[in-house]
Amino acid sequence: MDSNEEAKSARKLSNGVPSTCSLTSPSATSNPTTLYVIRHGETDWNAQKRIQGQTDTELNSNGKRQARLLAKAIEFLPCNAIVSSDLKRAYDTAKIVRDHFLSKAQRQHFPNTTATNSSTGTTTNSSSSAVTNTSGAITNYYDNTSMSTNATSNAGKATLDMSSNAARIPDIVTDKRLRELHAGDLQGALGTDVNVSRKRNMIYGMWKQGKTHVRYPGKDGESLDALVERAYDGIRNAAELAGEGGHAFVFCHGGLIRSLARDILDKEKKKMGMSPATNCCVSTLKYFREDGRLEIVKMFEKVIVEETKDDSG
Repeated sequence: MDSNEEAKSARKLSNGVPSTCSLTSPSATSNPTTLYVIRHGETDWNAQKRIQGQTDTELNSNGKRQARLLAKAIEFLPCNAIVSSDLKRAYDTAKIVRDHFLSKAQRQHFPNTTATNSSTGTTTNSSSSAVTNTSGAITNYYDNTSMSTNATSNAGKATLDMSSNAARIPDIVTDKRLRELHAGDLQGALGTDVNVSRKRNMIYGMWKQGKTHVRYPGKDGESLDALVERAYDGIRNAAELAGEGGHAFVFCHGGLIRSLARDILDKEKKKMGMSPATNCCVSTLKYFREDGRLEIVKMFEKVIVEETKDDSG
């Protein structure tokens, strides 16, 4: 697929695209933080319907392509923080998106022209990330000393603002708390296997009965309680990094996102139909700093116009 075809396969997030999984009346607050919680691109184990859990699988070629499509679909969104699970499939998705942002910023701020500095006579190619200003000093637009910032609530925090002459892309911060649920002995097993499916359904059945302390069998197998607790901590930390009124991109995993969403809805005593958590889908949350509350705006928005996987991890 060439770049033109890829562009057609990406659609702008929330740009007139209807979603069946949205809550239309989020609560008003002084200045909530917006979180775009994103599932990683496809891996070989996704394609095989193999349970990944915390196995550190990598994106396959299609997963990397999906991440590029995702980047084009969300490139217009403001960004004050980029946080990712430390597992490769999530981190590499985040890196592809960030690299796209860098490339776009460079193209917009440094068009392919040459200019001569009037005070020094130095000729520079303005497609470079470093240019000579009128005083003759070198200004690197991706250096901390010349980044753009939001309002005072986000003072000192990097932000991507394509209209600014001093755009800076936030670095990726990794957080182990955003890892997928550890599936114990079932990691690596085929989800389509009858015995594996039976064991998983038994665990899910106990969770639905309120026995959320029950863990996946085997070494390091995790409970729903443990997953949800660390998911809240990781998501809230991402929001704090973005700052009040800021925007954070959070790259993580399908099971974690689904489990967190269900817990948020349970706390709010709300119901929402859950569409498939496909690769590179985007869920939008609001974080209310005054009480640490999370609220769902939209879930599992599919921004890649193609068939994508919905499975474990």
